[in-house]
Amino acid sequence: MDWNTPANINIQKKMVHLIGDYLIDEVRDKYHIAISFNEIDNIADQIVEVAKIRYK
Repeated sequence: MDWNTPANINIQKKMVHLIGDYLIDEVRDKYHIAISFNEIDNIADQIVEVAKIRYK
């Protein structure tokens, strides 16, 4: 299954969600970094956008 197509937007949303969870658990909480949920969502969105470009 190709996650990088408009038809698979739910897979991309799931990826953003999982990346956000990782950033909360393994970065923000573990290292006590002050970062908002909006910033975490933005970072996760950017990671998926880079992945789309890289794995086209």
